[in-house]
Amino acid sequence: MYRRANLSRTITLVVALFLTAAATSAFAREFRAADTQNEEYPTVQALLYMGSLVAERTGGRHQIKVFHSRQLGEEKETLEQTRVGAIDLNRTNVALIGTMVPAMNVLAMPFLFRSIEHMQKVLDGPIGNEILDSFEPYGFVGLAFYDSGARSIYNSVRPVTSMADLKGLRIRVQQSEQMSAMIRSLGADPVAPALRVTDTRPLLGVQFENEAAPGLPTGR
Repeated sequence: MYRRANLSRTITLVVALFLTAAATSAFAREFRAADTQNEEYPTVQALLYMGSLVAERTGGRHQIKVFHSRQLGEEKETLEQTRVGAIDLNRTNVALIGTMVPAMNVLAMPFLFRSIEHMQKVLDGPIGNEILDSFEPYGFVGLAFYDSGARSIYNSVRPVTSMADLKGLRIRVQQSEQMSAMIRSLGADPVAPALRVTDTRPLLGVQFENEAAPGLPTGR
Protein backbone atom coordinates (compact mmCIF):
# COMPACT_ATOMS: atom_id res chain seq x y z
CA MET A 1 0.00 0.00 0.00
CA TYR A 2 1.03 3.61 -0.46
CA ARG A 3 0.40 6.51 1.83
CA ARG A 4 -1.05 9.49 -0.07
CA ALA A 5 1.59 12.10 0.48
CA ASN A 6 4.27 14.08 -1.27
CA LEU A 7 5.64 11.49 -3.70
CA SER A 8 9.27 12.43 -3.06
CA ARG A 9 8.72 11.96 0.68
CA THR A 10 7.25 8.50 0.14
CA ILE A 11 10.03 7.46 -2.20
CA THR A 12 12.70 8.73 0.18
CA LEU A 13 11.32 6.47 2.89
CA VAL A 14 11.21 3.41 0.65
CA VAL A 15 14.65 4.01 -0.80
CA ALA A 16 16.07 4.46 2.68
CA LEU A 17 14.84 0.96 3.52
CA PHE A 18 16.46 -0.45 0.40
CA LEU A 19 19.70 1.38 1.13
CA THR A 20 19.74 -0.16 4.59
CA ALA A 21 19.33 -3.57 3.03
CA ALA A 22 22.18 -2.84 0.62
CA ALA A 23 24.47 -1.83 3.47
CA THR A 24 23.81 -5.02 5.44
CA SER A 25 23.85 -7.57 2.63
CA ALA A 26 26.20 -8.37 -0.21
CA PHE A 27 23.39 -9.87 -2.24
CA ALA A 28 21.36 -8.04 -4.83
CA ARG A 29 17.60 -8.41 -4.82
CA GLU A 30 14.80 -7.84 -7.29
CA PHE A 31 11.65 -6.66 -5.52
CA ARG A 32 8.31 -7.55 -7.11
CA ALA A 33 5.66 -4.81 -7.31
CA ALA A 34 2.07 -5.33 -8.49
CA ASP A 35 -0.51 -2.96 -9.96
CA THR A 36 -3.60 -4.05 -11.90
CA GLN A 37 -3.64 -0.91 -14.07
CA ASN A 38 -1.96 -0.59 -17.46
CA GLU A 39 1.59 0.63 -17.95
CA GLU A 40 0.58 4.24 -18.71
CA TYR A 41 -1.58 4.63 -15.60
CA PRO A 42 -0.17 7.19 -13.10
CA THR A 43 0.24 4.72 -10.22
CA VAL A 44 2.18 2.33 -12.46
CA GLN A 45 4.37 5.18 -13.66
CA ALA A 46 5.04 6.06 -10.00
CA LEU A 47 6.19 2.49 -9.31
CA LEU A 48 8.46 2.59 -12.35
CA TYR A 49 9.92 5.90 -11.18
CA MET A 50 10.46 4.50 -7.70
CA GLY A 51 12.26 1.55 -9.26
CA SER A 52 14.59 3.85 -11.18
CA LEU A 53 15.48 5.70 -7.97
CA VAL A 54 16.11 2.46 -6.07
CA ALA A 55 18.42 1.21 -8.84
CA GLU A 56 20.25 4.54 -8.99
CA ARG A 57 20.73 4.94 -5.24
CA THR A 58 21.84 1.34 -4.65
CA GLY A 59 24.26 1.36 -7.55
CA GLY A 60 22.10 -1.12 -9.41
CA ARG A 61 22.25 -3.67 -6.60
CA HIS A 62 18.52 -3.61 -5.97
CA GLN A 63 15.76 -3.44 -8.56
CA ILE A 64 11.97 -3.15 -8.52
CA LYS A 65 10.27 -5.20 -11.20
CA VAL A 66 6.79 -3.81 -11.84
CA PHE A 67 4.05 -6.22 -12.88
CA HIS A 68 1.19 -4.15 -14.30
CA SER A 69 -1.98 -4.94 -16.27
CA ARG A 70 -2.98 -7.81 -13.94
CA GLN A 71 0.09 -9.84 -14.89
CA LEU A 72 0.04 -11.40 -11.41
CA GLY A 73 -3.75 -11.65 -11.19
CA GLU A 74 -6.65 -9.56 -9.95
CA GLU A 75 -6.28 -7.39 -6.85
CA LYS A 76 -7.67 -10.05 -4.49
CA GLU A 77 -5.12 -12.52 -5.80
CA THR A 78 -2.19 -10.10 -5.56
CA LEU A 79 -3.16 -9.15 -2.01
CA GLU A 80 -2.94 -12.81 -0.96
CA GLN A 81 0.42 -13.08 -2.70
CA THR A 82 1.62 -9.96 -0.88
CA ARG A 83 0.57 -11.36 2.48
CA VAL A 84 2.61 -14.53 1.98
CA GLY A 85 5.63 -12.64 0.62
CA ALA A 86 5.41 -13.59 -3.06
CA ILE A 87 4.89 -9.89 -3.90
CA ASP A 88 6.88 -7.20 -2.08
CA LEU A 89 4.96 -4.04 -2.96
CA ASN A 90 1.30 -3.76 -3.95
CA ARG A 91 -0.78 -0.78 -4.99
CA THR A 92 -4.37 -1.75 -4.30
CA ASN A 93 -7.82 -0.34 -3.73
CA VAL A 94 -9.20 0.73 -0.37
CA ALA A 95 -12.38 -1.36 -0.71
CA LEU A 96 -10.49 -4.58 -1.44
CA ILE A 97 -7.83 -4.23 1.24
CA GLY A 98 -10.71 -3.49 3.60
CA THR A 99 -11.82 -7.11 3.26
CA MET A 100 -8.55 -8.04 4.99
CA VAL A 101 -7.75 -4.97 7.12
CA PRO A 102 -11.03 -3.81 8.72
CA ALA A 103 -9.89 -0.26 9.56
CA MET A 104 -9.61 0.51 5.85
CA ASN A 105 -13.37 0.12 5.47
CA VAL A 106 -13.76 3.51 7.11
CA LEU A 107 -12.14 5.19 4.10
CA ALA A 108 -14.54 3.45 1.68
CA MET A 109 -17.60 5.09 3.21
CA PRO A 110 -19.39 7.76 1.12
CA PHE A 111 -19.46 11.48 1.96
CA LEU A 112 -16.68 11.02 4.51
CA PHE A 113 -14.67 14.19 3.80
CA ARG A 114 -15.80 17.79 3.45
CA SER A 115 -13.12 18.65 0.88
CA ILE A 116 -9.84 17.50 -0.66
CA GLU A 117 -8.00 19.52 1.97
CA HIS A 118 -9.94 17.79 4.73
CA MET A 119 -9.07 14.38 3.27
CA GLN A 120 -5.38 15.25 2.98
CA LYS A 121 -5.27 16.50 6.54
CA VAL A 122 -6.79 13.27 7.83
CA LEU A 123 -4.66 10.89 5.76
CA ASP A 124 -1.42 12.80 6.37
CA GLY A 125 -2.07 13.07 10.11
CA PRO A 126 -2.40 10.84 13.20
CA ILE A 127 -5.59 9.17 11.95
CA GLY A 128 -3.92 8.10 8.70
CA ASN A 129 -0.91 6.80 10.61
CA GLU A 130 -3.17 4.86 12.96
CA ILE A 131 -4.92 3.21 10.02
CA LEU A 132 -1.61 2.26 8.39
CA ASP A 133 -0.29 0.88 11.68
CA SER A 134 -3.35 -1.40 11.85
CA PHE A 135 -2.08 -3.42 8.85
CA GLU A 136 0.63 -5.42 10.63
CA PRO A 137 -1.56 -7.89 12.58
CA TYR A 138 -3.04 -8.93 9.22
CA GLY A 139 0.29 -9.68 7.54
CA PHE A 140 0.88 -6.37 5.74
CA VAL A 141 2.85 -3.17 6.25
CA GLY A 142 0.81 -0.09 5.38
CA LEU A 143 3.18 2.25 3.57
CA ALA A 144 1.20 5.05 1.97
CA PHE A 145 -2.09 6.35 0.58
CA TYR A 146 -2.86 7.53 -2.93
CA ASP A 147 -6.04 9.43 -3.66
CA SER A 148 -7.53 9.49 -7.14
CA GLY A 149 -10.41 11.87 -6.64
CA ALA A 150 -14.01 11.46 -5.52
CA ARG A 151 -15.88 8.35 -6.59
CA SER A 152 -18.90 9.01 -8.78
CA ILE A 153 -21.66 7.11 -10.55
CA TYR A 154 -21.97 7.18 -14.33
CA ASN A 155 -24.30 5.34 -16.66
CA SER A 156 -25.87 5.30 -20.14
CA VAL A 157 -29.49 5.36 -18.96
CA ARG A 158 -30.15 8.75 -17.33
CA PRO A 159 -28.45 11.53 -15.33
CA VAL A 160 -28.13 10.82 -11.63
CA THR A 161 -29.06 13.95 -9.67
CA SER A 162 -30.89 12.32 -6.75
CA MET A 163 -31.22 8.96 -5.03
CA ALA A 164 -34.46 8.37 -6.92
CA ASP A 165 -32.47 8.32 -10.18
CA LEU A 166 -30.54 5.29 -8.97
CA LYS A 167 -33.58 3.07 -8.63
CA GLY A 168 -33.44 0.12 -11.03
CA LEU A 169 -29.84 0.74 -12.16
CA ARG A 170 -27.38 -2.16 -12.00
CA ILE A 171 -24.17 -0.60 -10.72
CA ARG A 172 -20.84 -2.34 -11.06
CA VAL A 173 -18.94 -2.16 -7.77
CA GLN A 174 -15.68 -3.52 -6.44
CA GLN A 175 -15.61 -6.96 -4.84
CA SER A 176 -16.46 -5.68 -1.39
CA GLU A 177 -19.55 -6.38 0.70
CA GLN A 178 -19.38 -2.84 2.07
CA MET A 179 -19.52 -1.34 -1.43
CA SER A 180 -22.40 -3.63 -2.38
CA ALA A 181 -24.30 -2.69 0.78
CA MET A 182 -23.76 1.00 0.07
CA ILE A 183 -25.21 0.73 -3.45
CA ARG A 184 -28.21 -1.24 -2.17
CA SER A 185 -28.83 1.42 0.48
CA LEU A 186 -28.94 4.04 -2.30
CA GLY A 187 -31.63 2.07 -4.13
CA ALA A 188 -29.62 0.47 -6.94
CA ASP A 189 -28.57 -3.13 -7.56
CA PRO A 190 -24.85 -3.87 -7.08
CA VAL A 191 -22.93 -6.14 -9.46
CA ALA A 192 -19.44 -7.14 -8.33
CA PRO A 193 -17.58 -9.08 -11.05
CA ALA A 194 -13.82 -9.09 -11.35
CA LEU A 195 -12.66 -6.22 -13.58
CA ARG A 196 -11.34 -8.61 -16.20
CA VAL A 197 -14.82 -10.11 -16.47
CA THR A 198 -16.41 -6.66 -16.55
CA ASP A 199 -14.38 -5.74 -19.63
CA THR A 200 -16.06 -8.50 -21.67
CA ARG A 201 -19.67 -7.95 -20.58
CA PRO A 202 -20.59 -5.44 -23.35
CA LEU A 203 -19.51 -8.05 -25.91
CA LEU A 204 -21.97 -10.48 -24.35
CA GLY A 205 -24.84 -8.00 -24.41
CA VAL A 206 -24.95 -7.54 -20.62
CA GLN A 207 -25.31 -3.90 -19.60
CA PHE A 208 -24.67 -2.37 -16.22
CA GLU A 209 -23.50 1.00 -14.97
CA ASN A 210 -20.45 1.93 -12.93
CA GLU A 211 -19.16 3.82 -9.94
CA ALA A 212 -15.51 4.81 -9.85
CA ALA A 213 -12.95 7.52 -9.34
CA PRO A 214 -11.44 9.51 -12.24
CA GLY A 215 -8.16 7.59 -12.10
CA LEU A 216 -5.59 10.38 -11.74
CA PRO A 217 -3.82 10.55 -8.37
CA THR A 218 -3.57 13.97 -6.79
CA GLY A 219 -1.03 15.26 -4.35
CA ARG A 220 0.67 18.27 -2.99
